[in-house]
Amino acid sequence: MATIQLSEFCWADSLKLSGREGKFEVSKAGTVKVSAYDASHYYGGKNVVVVFSESDRKELESLPERELAMLCSALECQPDEVVSTLLPKKKTIRRKTTAKKATPKKTETSE
Repeated sequence: MATIQLSEFCWADSLKLSGREGKFEVSKAGTVKVSAYDASHYYGGKNVVVVFSESDRKELESLPERELAMLCSALECQPDEVVSTLLPKKKTIRRKTTAKKATPKKTETSE
């Protein structure tokens, strides 16, 4: 879920916003979780700070054309670049492997 919070520069201490799931109130004190669809409507606004998370990837990829266009204009990018711009690249975890040293076998000497 995306989060919305009022920016420091907002003139109000709280605002009531509406989305697909209904009305919600955002403030400077805390964040409110909303769908990526609803967050796309407010992204780029001067009064709010919108943060998308990795869990929003599928919903962002399937946004309707209108919402995708709004994000493109706010981000100044192409529609196919929206998801990669909003979300950080997935980090791959590399494990260091250490090679085991071969121990020499004892050889019997015959005398």
